[in-house]
Amino acid sequence: VVVPAEGWKPVREKMLEPAGIFALMWDSIFNPKKYYKTRMYVSAGKSFESTILAATAGEVVAGRSCIGCVSRFRPKMFVSGRQLLTLCPSSVFHATEFVPILAKLIEMNVGGRGPLSRNAGSCLFLVEGVHSRVYVVAAHWSGGGRGKWMLSADTLDKEWGTSCEFYSRHCF
Repeated sequence: VVVPAEGWKPVREKMLEPAGIFALMWDSIFNPKKYYKTRMYVSAGKSFESTILAATAGEVVAGRSCIGCVSRFRPKMFVSGRQLLTLCPSSVFHATEFVPILAKLIEMNVGGRGPLSRNAGSCLFLVEGVHSRVYVVAAHWSGGGRGKWMLSADTLDKEWGTSCEFYSRHCF
């Protein structure tokens, strides 16, 4: 029998510090393309539109439904999207489920309070977009009190610092 040495932790725990769990409900009709184009406090970049929104095919979520459980982590060191994917393979959202979840997280932050951190460098999500490729979606607050959420989609090779927060699809 092999017993781990004192203080041993799995690699994931060495790299990511748990920072909260959120269960989200959506209680209205949601059209992804309309939402991300009409909110004054959201700016969806071209990379987000062409890789994530394009993968939703304009699907609409209606009625009251539980749309997900999201866990939040803080990286303890610089980490790439590829490392996040290796550490948390079940954390990948599909674009169709992700866009209403991100919208709900953003709506919960109107007024500056909610699960997305305005003080973080970026709020990061792994999302399967067009052509079944996985991207790192970054949401960050820009502009102070009258600012907006800036959204982009980056490759898995980009590295992110310890001021970022990583949001995972499954609670673990």
